[in-house]
Amino acid sequence: MENYYQYIKIQCESAMRTCAALYPYETSDEGALSLRGSPAEIAQSLKSSVTDRVKKAGIEVIEAKISHLAYATEIAAAMLRKQQA
Repeated sequence: MENYYQYIKIQCESAMRTCAALYPYETSDEGALSLRGSPAEIAQSLKSSVTDRVKKAGIEVIEAKISHLAYATEIAAAMLRKQQA
């Protein structure tokens, strides 16, 4: 592997996108996981996803967390309308 940094960056971004698509931002269903309400569980899911992607390069993942989550303008506007209702 010539460029570990670039490889890890791509794999982490891919894992993040997959993880964000699997879980809603927030949910009213009790016991259901969400990006906002279940940070520890989501971090574990993200860590597992990143680990699966980089293990063939001999890289060990110690921790993976979402530090910032931003939505497209249209989605953010829809969420704000829902919040205000």
